[in-house]
Amino acid sequence: MKKSIVAVVAAVVLLIGVAAVAGDAPDLRGTWKVETIKMFSRAHGYKEVAAPSSVFVIEEQKGTLFCGEKKWTARGKEHSEGFNGAVTHRSEILISEFDDGFCSGELLSNDSMILHYVESGETARTMVYELKRVK
Repeated sequence: MKKSIVAVVAAVVLLIGVAAVAGDAPDLRGTWKVETIKMFSRAHGYKEVAAPSSVFVIEEQKGTLFCGEKKWTARGKEHSEGFNGAVTHRSEILISEFDDGFCSGELLSNDSMILHYVESGETARTMVYELKRVK
């Protein structure tokens, strides 16, 4: 009987702890400027771009879930793509882009994150984004 009570108390304490962690999601809303991009594709090989004109704008967040838009300029033409994502209790960032690709990364501080992007198919590529929050 005592073991059952201890198990129930331990489960309640664990659930309260998980609820507290889930409620403490960092506020990611705002504009995140891409500081550098490192990329590799079979077609173009390795390439690094310093100070690209790219941003991730997180427009809405409810708890650990968020959505927004990625905007960038390539070859003089402006592009954008919507995304949605989540931040885990370990400050991991997961982003699914609407058209193609997936990002996984980490919130390094309140104003800094790193994202690893992968895209499959004929134009498969991998990128690493280093981002800073625009204040």
